[in-house]
Amino acid sequence: MRRTVSLIFLVTSFFLSQVAFASGIVVKQAWIRAMPASSKVVPIYLTMENHNNKPLALKAISTNAGKVELHKITMKDGMMKMLPVKQILISAKGSTQLAPGGFHGMLMDFTSGVPKLGQSISLKLTFSNGDTQNIIAQVIKDIS
Repeated sequence: MRRTVSLIFLVTSFFLSQVAFASGIVVKQAWIRAMPASSKVVPIYLTMENHNNKPLALKAISTNAGKVELHKITMKDGMMKMLPVKQILISAKGSTQLAPGGFHGMLMDFTSGVPKLGQSISLKLTFSNGDTQNIIAQVIKDIS
């Protein structure tokens, strides 16, 4: 019974945290990949929709759980490379996805250890127009 209640809470929290809206930016499906306790970094994924008539950029993600850098994955000569980026563009009336194999946030320098499966992490997104948005990302295995 206790496990069922915990599972219901987990699923409900995940879906309630899936959409955040502020200043014409809608953030959906924010999640953090569950990683082994020995991990030094943990990826953050989400989708951003820009309902404004001007492009915007995600400039930063911050959290009390550690330091976050913005990264992108590139392929060069058959080798996958992860590179830091200063911002992630969201075109006017468009969307940008932070997803495996592409743009993502990289959580590191953990303040309380590697985030655990089922944990909820508060994130603050900062955009190029100065707006910020607070969201909750659930630590899950995958968003399949």
